[in-house]
Amino acid sequence: MSALDMIYNNPLLYTMYRIGILKQRIETLKTESELYVISNAMELSRYEEELSAWKHMADILSDVKKAVA
Repeated sequence: MSALDMIYNNPLLYTMYRIGILKQRIETLKTESELYVISNAMELSRYEEELSAWKHMADILSDVKKAVA
């Protein structure tokens, strides 16, 4: 009888085995979620920087328009 057969044939061992698998899955999902959040935060930061650059350009153009007028 293999170790897996022993686990599957014993309700207590099987329950402990499933709990272990589920805990692993939860940790994996936490890690993936954290990476997803970090990725989104980095993307947001890039867009905020781009928006800031556009605002700066608009300020410069406004100053030029005032100087020409």
